[in-house]
Amino acid sequence: MSRRFYYDHAHFSFDLAGGITFTWILMLVHDAYFWFVHSCMHYFKRAYRLLHQLHHSTSGDITVFSTAHGEILDVTVSITPFYLLVLLLLYLEGNWNPFHIILATFAVNNVNMMGHSGFRLPAFVYVPASLGVLLIPLAQRPIHHYIHHLDPRFNRSLYFTWCDRLAGTYRGTHPKCTSPNEP
Repeated sequence: MSRRFYYDHAHFSFDLAGGITFTWILMLVHDAYFWFVHSCMHYFKRAYRLLHQLHHSTSGDITVFSTAHGEILDVTVSITPFYLLVLLLLYLEGNWNPFHIILATFAVNNVNMMGHSGFRLPAFVYVPASLGVLLIPLAQRPIHHYIHHLDPRFNRSLYFTWCDRLAGTYRGTHPKCTSPNEP
């Protein structure tokens, strides 16, 4: 199979329902992968120092510009292998929709930026920007990521809180948080 095979089997259509479904499934599966890798980086101190320490160097002060960056090895371990596998699976499937990839990229990046913003954003911003992902009660909120930066033992998921809840690493409040019920 060649690169030409990959392009020839791209079938572009504005299938919004399929794109949202693809995005949600992608985010659910990536959330489990990310939680596992992120937990390993926190558990193994050498890996933490080598891969992830820079991300936590802000001591709880989070903004998109101060914590959304990552060391190249952190990104390489926690994000790149997952998406390379997705691309490989799409390549092997032989029938894929670039519109779905565009929607997923849009939602994934927006949820990551909103999670690192440190702000409680209004629904008219976070609902369309996340393709509805942030509507569900188990969605990761900026408050959850802020708590993670205050106490890295908790809230290691990326998009949702279900992995943290199952593993006992979820925390919804922290004494330094002024608004524990932030949506």
